[in-house]
Amino acid sequence: MEVITKMDELLIVENLSKKFVLKKHKMPWQKKKYVHVLNGIDFSIKKGETLGLVGESGCGKSTTAKIIMDIYSPTKGSIVYNTKNLTSLKGKERKKIRRNVQYVFQDPMGALNPRIRIIEQIYEPLTIHYGRNPREYYRKAVELLESVGMKESHGKMYPHQLSGGQRQRVVLARAMILEPEILICDEPISALDVSIQSQVVNLLMKIREERGITLLFISHDLSMVRHLCDTTAVMYMGNIVEYGRNEVLFGNPMHPYTKSLINAIPIPDPRIKRAEVILEGEVPSLLNPPTGCRFHPRCPVARPECSVKQPELKTLPDGRKAACLILEEEEDNE
Repeated sequence: MEVITKMDELLIVENLSKKFVLKKHKMPWQKKKYVHVLNGIDFSIKKGETLGLVGESGCGKSTTAKIIMDIYSPTKGSIVYNTKNLTSLKGKERKKIRRNVQYVFQDPMGALNPRIRIIEQIYEPLTIHYGRNPREYYRKAVELLESVGMKESHGKMYPHQLSGGQRQRVVLARAMILEPEILICDEPISALDVSIQSQVVNLLMKIREERGITLLFISHDLSMVRHLCDTTAVMYMGNIVEYGRNEVLFGNPMHPYTKSLINAIPIPDPRIKRAEVILEGEVPSLLNPPTGCRFHPRCPVARPECSVKQPELKTLPDGRKAACLILEEEEDNE
């Protein structure tokens, strides 16, 4: 198996935690209440590869992305990009590094200014980082528009005059204008029609191949993650429960939650039968999370100890990582 060293990794997230204040009390003797959204997650991405971050709504995927983008500050942990800790950078150095990490929002209409023409919005990041040079920036913006399958004439339009798929291509072009090394895509296809989703994913694959960009692809659609990504991290209630190369994770999922997610992917051939993994109940509230393993109230194979002990994310013999007490026992018995 390929061994990943620190030198191979472009982005390293270590022990990342985030808690938000639930309610601020005016009285000094009243304690603040917090909701813990992330609980010490770890992952890394090699240069030129794509990591998929998957899980149900509210599991902490977007919070992770926004911490990397410096929209939120982490409560604990570090984010190392190209050997530099992003959480400790300040001033000009911070701004310079941030050019290399760009964000593609989930809602393209909400990410665009309805009163500014498309072409101006695409080259606006260049003006922010390098000053005014509209003639040169216009030429570069047109080149990017054409690279994502649009025309110069689209640049003269306003966001409401474009389709959802076209707006998402515009957001991609704007993110690419600074020539970043890392592109964070926060559910970029969830607001699009199914017929357009594959076009956007194929465009991302094209961008990665042509420009060598590293991608963090956040989604709840495992079929797209399997198609686009090299590695996948599965999240549940602020924890990574399984993490590994796609051929290993999708070929033989180990964690019960991963099995249930993969089991939900439709198979186009009705003759293929597979064992059902049905989850009971709903995702617990982060305001009152379960003790022990957070997945145990819905786990079909949970044992009494699962409600007491929190499993650690441990490396299995095939190189993947998983957090499950049952898997730990099976490994100890071998």
